[in-house]
Amino acid sequence: TRAALIAAKEVCELPVMVSFTFEESGRTLFGTDPATAAIVMESLGASAIGVNCSSGPAQMVEIIKQMKEVCSIPLIAKPNAGLPIMDSEGNMIYPMKAEEFAKEMLELVKAGATILGGCCGTTPDHIKVLKETVKPSILPARVFNRNVRYLTSERQTLRFGLDGNFIIVGERINPTGKKALQEELRQGNIERVLAFAQEQEEDGASVLDVNMGMSGIDEKEMMLRCMEELQTVTNLPLSLDSSHVEVLEAALRAYPGRALVNSVSLEKEKFEKLLPLVKKYGAMFILLPL
Repeated sequence: TRAALIAAKEVCELPVMVSFTFEESGRTLFGTDPATAAIVMESLGASAIGVNCSSGPAQMVEIIKQMKEVCSIPLIAKPNAGLPIMDSEGNMIYPMKAEEFAKEMLELVKAGATILGGCCGTTPDHIKVLKETVKPSILPARVFNRNVRYLTSERQTLRFGLDGNFIIVGERINPTGKKALQEELRQGNIERVLAFAQEQEEDGASVLDVNMGMSGIDEKEMMLRCMEELQTVTNLPLSLDSSHVEVLEAALRAYPGRALVNSVSLEKEKFEKLLPLVKKYGAMFILLPL
């Protein structure tokens, strides 16, 4: 979904609305929760985000509530006409009638949805009754707490603000001054990188900084490889750390969440090239007063 949104925004200026389906677990097939999905899509510039298919209206309420807590853009709700059942002839049918569907949709409106529709099993009659039942005057006003900030991995969100607790960024995944790590990276061995990640998470880190800046390796290739492998051992958000703009761009394009960039300063190379990149890919960044 992230790749599709980036692609669409690279070739046109039309609004892009993004819709997910969720399993009974409340997560996507790849394990992403509703809040994380909403944060990543809004940071990338989606015009609206929400849910389609997945379930009937009642089962979708909690997902919309979770999205409402973390994003300021309009929310989409397009449920099925209830959960499918098998009829006596072995056909899969959706049992929810138009009036019941519209009534349950009111709960989705209360939860925060403002773009409404129907997916599997819905008919023109469902949409007609929905329109008659839900008047624009009852759509909720959006109240969004902009004092909270979010970083995410693919499957987990870190919330923080100026009034929150102290947050540790683990910075051990950096070859500078680590001869053993340097030698292993030159050999293509990243076991120590993965061990550092797990140790730092166990010791209380909330974000993991990843730096592959050293001689004798392809920094961009190693950054992308480590970034992918790290997602198999930790769900913590990553801080992408490089002195080369092209390395950071490649990492931001591939990272399946909302990343932190370490860092942007007023140095001409960094300021003029990195600011457009962090905006494009929806990243947060550490600002250095240099």
